[in-house]
Amino acid sequence: MADNRRVADGALDRAPEGMRRFTMRREFDASGVSGTGVVLEGVQFAMVHETGSRDGRERRMQQAFPEVDVLVFGHSHIPWDTTAPNGLRLLNPGSPTDRRRQPAGTFLTATVEGGILSAIDLVPVG
Repeated sequence: MADNRRVADGALDRAPEGMRRFTMRREFDASGVSGTGVVLEGVQFAMVHETGSRDGRERRMQQAFPEVDVLVFGHSHIPWDTTAPNGLRLLNPGSPTDRRRQPAGTFLTATVEGGILSAIDLVPVG
């Protein structure tokens, strides 16, 4: 069985080379949003640190990342799982180490098979 686990360490541009187990692409667009992307089983992922205010987030991000299927972001450390009108899935795993205003630290797991994102689970820590 192939090892299909992927590891990210916060800002991917600072991740140790051994953690870069997939091809990452750095992108910048007119909105000033930058991130790192990868395609897994035909699903286009992008990772960014910040998406701005929660108000209007889905519409802003679908404009900034029109070709992306799943956008993973952080900054707030507050779990988030929504879908933009164009189908873009927005996920924030929270934080396993800094729960901020949440009852527990968290991280996300997900499965991608045959071009479909499924089994997204928010996992509490502690």
